Amino acid sequence: MQYIYGIHAVDSLLRQNPRSVQRLWAQQGREDNRIGALLELAQNQGVPVARESRRVLDEMVKGLSSLMEPFIIVILGVLIGGIVVSMYLPIF
Repeated sequence: MQYIYGIHAVDSLLRQNPRSVQRLWAQQGREDNRIGALLELAQNQGVPVARESRRVLDEMVKGLSSLMEPFIIVILGVLIGGIVVSMYLPIF
């Protein structure tokens, strides 16, 4: 199962490929216009909506970001290393 998070990312996925969304989790107690529009879109697309506390949602995202962290560090290391090498290459 893949988690997509963030209002814009979820909105885009619901508009482009709603069948790929199994469930939409929203924060309990948050009732602003952006969330309201997202929940309405999910309901219109037939996507089930679950409400969870902020703590539970943070734990779901924390697990995902902790898995991605080593890959991001390696990519940034390679990118910065490439920049450094390209700066010193003309000197030699």
